[in-house]
Amino acid sequence: MTFHTEFPDFPADEMPLVPALFNDCSWRNDICPIFVSEAIGLQISIDYKDPNQREFPDGKRFTVMPQHGGFETYGPMLDTDDWNVVLDFIIERTKTVIADVSLGRADGDLDGLNNGIKTMFDARG
Repeated sequence: MTFHTEFPDFPADEMPLVPALFNDCSWRNDICPIFVSEAIGLQISIDYKDPNQREFPDGKRFTVMPQHGGFETYGPMLDTDDWNVVLDFIIERTKTVIADVSLGRADGDLDGLNNGIKTMFDARG
């Protein structure tokens, strides 16, 4: 499943470059495409650019939520219309996870996390 198959009317050119740490977990029963990173415990919902196409037109385009084991664990951590704000949030979260893994407080793949941060900086240009 990908947002292409689950949301065929979602314009591909309006999808931001999602960091490699995230997997496309979109499902047609959701209101918009969803991407999940088990590595840093986040889920990103990416809604339509045009608010009139959204189920909730007054809602923000990007929502970041904590998740564990494929399930959201609490309410939104971030709601914004600015993708760069999302990338900044993900970078800070990834740095925290890297620190926790480095200090032995959590399990994780340091190389993968460091590469993930690199792709986020690359995505910002």
